[in-house]
Amino acid sequence: MQVEDYLQQAGELLQGVRKALHQDPTLLEMARTPFFLWILSLAYPQRSADELLNLPKPERLRRLFDRYI
Repeated sequence: MQVEDYLQQAGELLQGVRKALHQDPTLLEMARTPFFLWILSLAYPQRSADELLNLPKPERLRRLFDRYI
């Protein structure tokens, strides 16, 4: 899986993103697009999976793009 390979290469920097994707199938599906995976990696480096997963689902995308911008 290309997403997993990318996240493993990033190591601890994206460990929280990797955990979040394993726990949320919707996020994983979105991360299969390179642009969305890139945004995730820019918005959530060195952050815990909980920072993303504790948000209500509609809020996740808004917060993600707010961090990206």
